[in-house]
Amino acid sequence: MSANSPLYLDPALVRFCDLENGWSDDTRLCASIAAQTTSVLDLGCRTGLLLSSLPGTIQLTGVDPAAAML
Repeated sequence: MSANSPLYLDPALVRFCDLENGWSDDTRLCASIAAQTTSVLDLGCRTGLLLSSLPGTIQLTGVDPAAAML
């Protein structure tokens, strides 16, 4: 999907991103690994679903080219 897609540009549609791309086995694996670290850099973090699930003791940085996702 292109970064110019309405899904990434329209804030009203962003909430559907997590519905379509929510928790999966991959996301759960990444979360379990990340929870054991002191910092995480999530490139293409979309709405921050993964980062928001991690403990507040971890330094978290999320980057996404679609401003509406942040």
